[in-house]
Amino acid sequence: MARNSVVHLVLFIAVVSVSAIAVGLLVTQAGLYSQALEGESEREQATLETDLSIINDPEAGTTYDADTETVTLYVKNVGSRTLEPGDLDVLLDGKYVTASSAVVDGDEWRPGSVLEVTTDLEEPLERGTHRAMVTAHGVSATLEFTHRVVFWLEPDADGVSCDGERCVIDADEVDSLPVTMGTDPTQEDTPVAYAVNDTSVLTLESDTGVTDDNGRNETVVVPEGNGEASLVVDAGWDRDDLLLEVTNASEDEE
Repeated sequence: MARNSVVHLVLFIAVVSVSAIAVGLLVTQAGLYSQALEGESEREQATLETDLSIINDPEAGTTYDADTETVTLYVKNVGSRTLEPGDLDVLLDGKYVTASSAVVDGDEWRPGSVLEVTTDLEEPLERGTHRAMVTAHGVSATLEFTHRVVFWLEPDADGVSCDGERCVIDADEVDSLPVTMGTDPTQEDTPVAYAVNDTSVLTLESDTGVTDDNGRNETVVVPEGNGEASLVVDAGWDRDDLLLEVTNASEDEE
């Protein structure tokens, strides 16, 4: 009898121990499940309350700065919750890029406020169309913009010589010189403006124009006196300078 009692006691203790372990595991699993549900609920709530908009004007040509090799995005919080700038991820042409940010109109990125996001690129952006994306809490906003440039073509005429840095105009041979600007990628029907910084050296026959089907336009410069002058073309979103030197210009006698 005593032996049977001991056996029963041992079995009872074993059953109680196993039950306690099972209950502990169930309680732990239930707690973890509850935490998972709570975390999922918070994420869903964050997604519902988050909305973003990139408010850059892609036609202004200011999204990409070729001089500093940076892309700047202005991201407006159009949702219903205050966001942390650190929660924002930035992609450029499908690749994650590092970025710094600052709230433009306040200390916190509240609903209605704008975050300035600046990315430093490892190499210059190629000319053409690019796609920027920002994401936070599973919500994204995108912007397509074009990196485009204006440039001068070297004049090709008798009495003109160019070395890559400047073009020299021999006024003995040249009374007026057509000069042509171009765009890359080709920009049709784009208004452009021309200017010279010293009208005692050069003057313009026309100070405005519109690009043709090839993205080009022409103006005419007239040598007025010896010296150097910078000829500028400005398309609003980019500009270029052409250094011209006039020699052998006749001096008016007093």
